[in-house]
Amino acid sequence: MRKSHRTNFASFLAKLASAGANNDRLCQIGLVLLRDTLESTRPIGSHDEPDVDDPNRTMGDLSIAALLPAVLAW
Repeated sequence: MRKSHRTNFASFLAKLASAGANNDRLCQIGLVLLRDTLESTRPIGSHDEPDVDDPNRTMGDLSIAALLPAVLAW
């Protein structure tokens, strides 16, 4: 997913979670995102990295800079 799509999706899920939709299941997504971004070993990266849509890319392939906008949405 591109950075803008990832940020918009995270913002949408965070707003749903804050409204109490689907009990606490959506909050688990935010916790996984926060834990994986801030506690796992990954490169810091930069905001100047090319943002490509690669269907084979996993969350582990992303840098902190790529995940930080989604983390800020939570």
